[in-house]
Amino acid sequence: MGTGVPTSWLNSALQAQLPAGMMLMDRSGTDPSRYVMVGGAALHISAAEWTAEGSAGQALTGVPGEWLAGAAASTVADGTLIKGQAGADPSIYVMIGGAGLPLTNVEFTTSYAGRCSACRRPGRPARSPGPSRTAPWSRRSPAPTRTCT
Repeated sequence: MGTGVPTSWLNSALQAQLPAGMMLMDRSGTDPSRYVMVGGAALHISAAEWTAEGSAGQALTGVPGEWLAGAAASTVADGTLIKGQAGADPSIYVMIGGAGLPLTNVEFTTSYAGRCSACRRPGRPARSPGPSRTAPWSRRSPAPTRTCT
């Protein structure tokens, strides 16, 4: 039924989390709900969001229903950076105690930009927008994920 793997590899795999932004569904097909992984939690995506925010064009991964139910009941990990999927709001927030707290451009640039690949183009340093510039992460088309990692 399963393939035997080395114990050390198995232990590492059991500790791993699905990557931020991965789109999920119950693989049994009995539940039409869709979810996105964010900071170790599976966040429900409404049908309207799925269509309007470009999620429908992304790869969808089927996962065991019981595991998905547990992930959907989880909270987003403290320190996870998030932003709106639609791209209309360029703001970045940090999750602390279940609350999304807004970051100023200076806070984002000095404390978080180096670990937030979804909010800047790869290989380019994050910049604080000047008074007449929009934030660099807002010039992009909507990110494929709802989260920064």
